[in-house]
Amino acid sequence: MSIQEPEHCAGAVDNLDCAMIEVPFDDDVMLLSQAVFREVIVAELARQLTAAIGVDPVGGGNLFGDRELAVIRCELHDDPGVRAVLDDLWRRGSLAHLAGCRDDVSRR
Repeated sequence: MSIQEPEHCAGAVDNLDCAMIEVPFDDDVMLLSQAVFREVIVAELARQLTAAIGVDPVGGGNLFGDRELAVIRCELHDDPGVRAVLDDLWRRGSLAHLAGCRDDVSRR
């Protein structure tokens, strides 16, 4: 499994809830939305990695705690490959989804 494969992040785009978007869409909102999108995906990737690599080989709970989770989250956030994939996902998926949400909100 590679964290740089878009299919590991793409499901989060589908989970964005149009009903929660009740603000006018402008450049500032789009930049904020992209930042939130990035943070949500990075947090989920960090959680998945921590669950996978923190497994106790002799049984028991996960060996990684909040500190390790935070370190992994920071490393993912700063990784150029991860950032490139997230930017690509944003351009391909979430903008189209948000444009659909904009139409939904304007019809209310």
